[in-house]
Amino acid sequence: MTVAPMKVLFFSPYAGIWQHAMPEALVAAELQRSGADITYITCDGILSAGCGAMAAAGVSYTADMVTRQGICANCRQQRNLIVDSIRVETVSMDALIDSATLALIDQSVESITTHSMLEFSVEGFPLGRYALHDTIIRFKLTDLIEVTPAAFEHFKVSLKHVLMAFYVAKQALAKYKPDRIVTYNTQHSINYAFMNLAERNGIAVFGLHASGNMAKRLTGLYVFRRDMVVLYREMIRLFEEKLRHIPSDVAGIRDATDHYLALTSGRMIFVYSAPKHAKRFDVRSFFGVKPQQKVLLATLSSYDELFSSQTMGVMKTYPLIFPSQIEWIGELIGWVKNRPDLFLIIRVHPREFPNRRDPLHSSHARALAETFENLPSNVKINWPTDNISLYDLAVETDVGLNGWSSAGKELAFLGIPVVLFASEILYYPASLNLLAKDKNNYFTRIDEALIEGWSIERIRLTYRWLALEYTLATIDISDGFDFQEVRAPFLRRIFNRLKRLIDPLHIQRAHVHALRRPLKQGSKIVRAILEEIPVFTLQLQDRRSLSEIEEERLLRAEIGRIVEQVYVDQSHLNSPLIGHLHKAVLTND
Repeated sequence: MTVAPMKVLFFSPYAGIWQHAMPEALVAAELQRSGADITYITCDGILSAGCGAMAAAGVSYTADMVTRQGICANCRQQRNLIVDSIRVETVSMDALIDSATLALIDQSVESITTHSMLEFSVEGFPLGRYALHDTIIRFKLTDLIEVTPAAFEHFKVSLKHVLMAFYVAKQALAKYKPDRIVTYNTQHSINYAFMNLAERNGIAVFGLHASGNMAKRLTGLYVFRRDMVVLYREMIRLFEEKLRHIPSDVAGIRDATDHYLALTSGRMIFVYSAPKHAKRFDVRSFFGVKPQQKVLLATLSSYDELFSSQTMGVMKTYPLIFPSQIEWIGELIGWVKNRPDLFLIIRVHPREFPNRRDPLHSSHARALAETFENLPSNVKINWPTDNISLYDLAVETDVGLNGWSSAGKELAFLGIPVVLFASEILYYPASLNLLAKDKNNYFTRIDEALIEGWSIERIRLTYRWLALEYTLATIDISDGFDFQEVRAPFLRRIFNRLKRLIDPLHIQRAHVHALRRPLKQGSKIVRAILEEIPVFTLQLQDRRSLSEIEEERLLRAEIGRIVEQVYVDQSHLNSPLIGHLHKAVLTND
């Protein structure tokens, strides 16, 4: 009996974002080679009111039509390069939606108000909430009362596109009857609408996303069911139940170090922190910390990403010990005021202010400024405009205090104790830090952390987590995609600019040749999607874990690599952290 090939539908309307489209195409090509029947759903301009490809190109939804049509033309050209190379069936969103439905969508969008947008739904799907995701991120909202006229206009564009995706999904599911859906970044508003309709119909949806490892962001690929929140919950469970107790492997440990080195360089656009000072920087002198004072570093988080995830339903809303960061910081300031032995540095998240990725202030930043009035002498604010790296501050930090920022694991990576007041909304295991049970216990935990101090065991556990997060959970696609996000040398940039004048798509044309060659890890992509086996399960089958002695030696060697490349100029500061790191390198037992 002949088994029919599995039908896989790729929802891929954003070919203009090459860093997403090419890895997605590599996945499609691998599935096709395995015998799967592939269909691409693309865009022929129906999203021209202002789509994700335009946002990625720095073109606003308010841009003139000529500018937006230029982005559309480029998007179609890149799409054609891909689908012609892998020779798959394609259908545009435009062809799957009729004029009557478009008229209904326009009518729905025009009837929406700021009071009704949250509750807007179709057939039980809260599409208004899905559409709010992109608007919340774009305008750095922390509450819907902050919606400005500009934000509301952006929301209406987003809602229009979400409605289009929803009705396109209904037609596509009925017409193609797929076994699987694949899309890049399921959390994007229109992708999320498509995904939820498919899942309600019993069709498994798989998301793709670039690795979180800043040293190899685009050469590592997450392949996962539903969304990244589900993926991280599964990884945390695996870590707590098994992998925290098992030595890592060589690749996982070295990948983790490479990630940290990339973070400290600050060259990647996805790294918010300023690069670590290349020359000696005295944190205590800059902030006025007395020699006998212990340093607490409170790392704030940006609210909009959490708010958007909770609004659209990707993440639940949990009761926290401190209901808001402002309340947390307010109580922390009051506590430290009566502790002259301590000095508190409050680091405002760089995303709250204009940065390399977005030009807006958040309303949360303005509210923080009011909280920071009349500070005691042993409390100082580290504003993004200070241009100080988190990794400079770490040198003098005795205890980190964290909400849900990734800074909590980055400080733990150096062996620094960190106290948490939330665990459910973290994207790393709370066990890497010290978790408070309640408000009173929170301040007790700070004193416990001060006594506990630096720990190489904390470094070991963080390495084991990062080996899961950045190596075990990702597929290596470097043999198919070698796109570099770091700034090229001057002469190379001039050469590339001249080549683009001759052929604007010369880089893309070079990349698509890889679609004809199987990836070394291609079979794992196929099994992850067609057999629904988590990537980390597949990778664990091949991993050779080190012995505890081997892991210890490699860890100390990697700490040495960090000291040599990041902290070699810090030894003059008499920093306890630098002392601990040097001792760890020199210890051979």
